[in-house]
Amino acid sequence: MKTHWLYGRGPNNVLDFKREIDEESDCSKCIHSEVCDRDMEKRCENYVFGTSAHRHCQSCLHRYTRYDNKEPVPCFSCPWFQEKDEETIA
Repeated sequence: MKTHWLYGRGPNNVLDFKREIDEESDCSKCIHSEVCDRDMEKRCENYVFGTSAHRHCQSCLHRYTRYDNKEPVPCFSCPWFQEKDEETIA
């Protein structure tokens, strides 16, 4: 169960995640980053909110927990994530 000191709810500051994630995908390190539409509404199981115009991480209610320097919480894991390495770049 993930918690956050500011954005959690209830007495234990619990975050409402559908799936626990230990390590967040880093889109910038993915071999698909050039062609990805970054529609997190389709990719992220913990995505909350969004409009027809904005469906990326910045429009999600959990975005502040990801970038919080005090207690960052991993919330996004892409099933198509493949990290770039020397072999895939060549």
